[in-house]
Amino acid sequence: MRYFLILLILCTTATAFARVKVKDPMVITDAATFTSSAKPDMMESGMTVQYKSPDYAAVSSAMEKISGVVKLNKDICTYSGYRISPEYTYKDGQQLNDGYMGYLDFSCSFTAVPAYEKVVNGVFDIASKDEAYLLTSKSVQWTVSRKVLDTLRSQMKLDAIRSVLRTAKEYSRASGLYCSAKDIKLEYADTVPVMREYAAVRSSKAQAIAVSEPDRQDQSVSLTVKYNYVCR
Repeated sequence: MRYFLILLILCTTATAFARVKVKDPMVITDAATFTSSAKPDMMESGMTVQYKSPDYAAVSSAMEKISGVVKLNKDICTYSGYRISPEYTYKDGQQLNDGYMGYLDFSCSFTAVPAYEKVVNGVFDIASKDEAYLLTSKSVQWTVSRKVLDTLRSQMKLDAIRSVLRTAKEYSRASGLYCSAKDIKLEYADTVPVMREYAAVRSSKAQAIAVSEPDRQDQSVSLTVKYNYVCR
């Protein structure tokens, strides 16, 4: 009889627990934006060089000369090579060959203007001897290097997550539940300076120039954090 009563009590207790309805967790969706700024630590600029000729070999030679200048300054300048494309005109419905056009784009990152000035004047010196060159230069802009930007973003990420976790504790105290942060998503946005392109200059007008240093303004960086709080 004693065993029967114990078994009956256990069965009754299990049935009672089965009837208890577990409440759905409370989900709070929220977002926050964090902003900071970084002082630019380097300058950027670049140039596009074009050359047209009826002779493919002449275009290739012209591009190689400019390529040589860029390679001599590989410590601050980079490029992914040049391309040469055929040009066409149309007459009486027929496609006619109109020579070849060479294109070369290069970009430079530097901390002192004279270093870039040397590159520009090296290109202009070559172009001034051949009127087939067409040069398009970009404005010089201060910018934040990738190393500095990555360091700043990492710190902002830590600060944002700490803030989200602190708020989770505040929700826990206010609701009497245990709240945890879930589905945290990070979205960065930077204020990147826009390089202006100056009008293309024919080589006959190319000459040595003095590159001017632009104004140095802090670059804004923002981080938007989207997340859910799940409280049980």
